Amino acid sequence: MNLKIEVKDVEKKYEKKKIVDKLSFNVIEEEFLSIIGPSGCGKTTILYLMAGFIDNFGGKINIHGKIGFVFQDHNLLPWKTVKENIEMGPINNNLKVDIKRLLHKIDLDGFGSYYPHQLSEGMKQRVGIARALANYPEILLMDEPFGSLDYLTRIKMQELLLKLKKGRKLTIVLVTHDIDEAIRVSDRIIVLSALPARLIKTFDVNQKRKAHIKKEILGLIQNGF
Repeated sequence: MNLKIEVKDVEKKYEKKKIVDKLSFNVIEEEFLSIIGPSGCGKTTILYLMAGFIDNFGGKINIHGKIGFVFQDHNLLPWKTVKENIEMGPINNNLKVDIKRLLHKIDLDGFGSYYPHQLSEGMKQRVGIARALANYPEILLMDEPFGSLDYLTRIKMQELLLKLKKGRKLTIVLVTHDIDEAIRVSDRIIVLSALPARLIKTFDVNQKRKAHIKKEILGLIQNGF
């Protein structure tokens, strides 16, 4: 399989404080990778570095493919409809997108003319995902997109995400605090230390090892990495 993301010896400082320390990992084509670590360890910074939102860092990041980004907060424009929010990127990039088909893919048939305040939190997050997908990315970077949702809605969103991944042949990198979520959706999980973020351990996820993986990740967290 082809490499889609290469992170090599990446370091990032804010003023004199080191946030990321000599971090290296790769993501292969159509892989689902989750990043887990303690709160405030720099997970979002790493995702922003991969997306190109942050510069002036040490090491190298190579991205092989077009990126879409899903934020923790859906960031929908309240004065625009669902349809208008989704089509902003394609219009700016001179792309054509079938909004009706995309709404069907995210289970929002008939909601194109609705405004964000008329939607549930889960629906808003689906629109955020659709907005990223509307630009035809090969790589989807996701910053805790389901963290504010209730348990049942979160499960439904995870199932939707896996369905979209398969249909679009996406490569996905997900930042999450939820170990169960990471185990449920991922092919591989990387665990980071507290600041500065370092790679502690990598887990290849398969059905037989899921319970063992959760126990070991919890042990790492409880022992303070």
